[in-house]
Amino acid sequence: MRRDKKLHLIVGLGVGALTMFLTSGNAYYTSLAILLAGVIKGVYDYFNRDKHTVDIYDALYTFLGGAIGTIAVKLLIFV
Repeated sequence: MRRDKKLHLIVGLGVGALTMFLTSGNAYYTSLAILLAGVIKGVYDYFNRDKHTVDIYDALYTFLGGAIGTIAVKLLIFV
């Protein structure tokens, strides 16, 4: 896996885990935060093409990381 994809996975995981913890297990707000993180980064990449590339897989890795973080916090804290 490329370094860029690993970073998207890690950031998504962090956003998912942190939001899940801060919202006391509210999956709706956690999903929204993960979605916003992926979209905002995609928009940033689009407007900064000189140093970044727009790639749908970046967003998918962010969402995947977010799902892993969400599930991990749900299982470790709220079950």
